[in-house]
Amino acid sequence: LSNHAEYQRAEDDFIAWLEETEGTDAAASALYAKALVKIAKLRQLTAAGKMAAAYNWIEEFLESGEKLVVFAHHREVTRALATKFQAPSITGETAAKERQAIVDSFQDNPSVRLLVCIIQAGGEGITLSAASNVAFVELAWTPTELDQCEDRVHRIGQSDSVNAWYLLAENSVDTTMYNLITQKREVVTASTDGKEGAEIKILTAILERYKEKKHG
Repeated sequence: LSNHAEYQRAEDDFIAWLEETEGTDAAASALYAKALVKIAKLRQLTAAGKMAAAYNWIEEFLESGEKLVVFAHHREVTRALATKFQAPSITGETAAKERQAIVDSFQDNPSVRLLVCIIQAGGEGITLSAASNVAFVELAWTPTELDQCEDRVHRIGQSDSVNAWYLLAENSVDTTMYNLITQKREVVTASTDGKEGAEIKILTAILERYKEKKHG
């Protein structure tokens, strides 16, 4: 993170950081929903802090000549990415007719190699099989939402293997969320496969991870 010092202040003493940056009223209000507000703010700081690294990664990827679909959570992040690369984007505000025109252009025009989507808006109802790579600059809370986004390129007509890239900021809320998503996916997979005692094994593994972290 380029804003690591600010992120660390917010993580260590969120209310003090909020009072410093947004005022006493904002800090007082946050006390009533501290956990949710803190997570939301930490996600915003994480996104802001890794934009430079994300730009570099996307630039290097596009040098390969392959197409790429990038997913994000915040509208500001989606807008910044689309502006930086002069790329089309799909958000919740994109009209149905415009949305289809953007999809058609991405699918049919070799010169359109990057598409930026908000996870909730671009994760359903469209086919983006012209690409075989997706990248997540931000995460959703459930594995299903992420899987749906990956499935946009893994559609009928896809002849290549699909790669999903997760651009995570080390030692941030990113890694916490990703670990939670992984654990949820393991539980869902175990339930679907009907493995006896699988949830107990998963919970035991989670406890072991916490023990290792605590004593590490």
